[in-house]
Amino acid sequence: GGVHLAALEREGILRSADGGASWTPAGMPQDTLSPIVSDIAFDRSVSDRAFALVEQRGLLGSTDGGATWMPVGTPDPRGPVAAGRLLAVHARTKGWMLGATESGTIVRTTDGGTRGSPVRKGEGAAAVLSLAADPTNPDVVYAGTESGALISTDFGVVWRSLSPALPGLASVVAAAREPTGTAVYVFGEGVGMQRWMDGSPIPERVDTDLGGSTVPAIATSRDGRDLYCIVTTTVHRY
Repeated sequence: GGVHLAALEREGILRSADGGASWTPAGMPQDTLSPIVSDIAFDRSVSDRAFALVEQRGLLGSTDGGATWMPVGTPDPRGPVAAGRLLAVHARTKGWMLGATESGTIVRTTDGGTRGSPVRKGEGAAAVLSLAADPTNPDVVYAGTESGALISTDFGVVWRSLSPALPGLASVVAAAREPTGTAVYVFGEGVGMQRWMDGSPIPERVDTDLGGSTVPAIATSRDGRDLYCIVTTTVHRY
């Protein structure tokens, strides 16, 4: 159950209030035509607040669980976070966000996106494919890159590789809340879906059937308890 949000290419944001059983279009700004939504992130610190990155519009925010959306922060779509294609929101401190660009740069802002500074420069670095905030520790965030998964324990200031615990290949990541702590789910083409707990020497294979598939995204529900994996036009729930 609960609110779920999904983005369709040039169709904007869809919202479900019944756990995905039915969907309705969200209200977008009137001058937003054929929106290309690159990422959506819930703010776990504030009930019903969420953010979305939209090409040519920048950062949008919602205070009603994704039913309606309006511009937030800088109106400039080239702003420090607004220019990104991936988004992570700190679950405790208002205004703290991370944005990742196509070049691999990760920008950190502490004022809701008006100003920001690069904490990882894309020049010569592997492109970032996904960002995932830890559902149990607001300072921990994960990044899936073209050369493997990264972790930061200070909300993006410093990053380190999770190799060799996780494969050093192109990966998308998600962080899920489990009874024993946070589980990091990683999909790498050719190895399928893998699950890794901090401190484990090697990951556990979850779904080898996805090994030859193209998985553009994996994500968790707002509370971090449900995991979703997109395979072409199908959504799998774990």
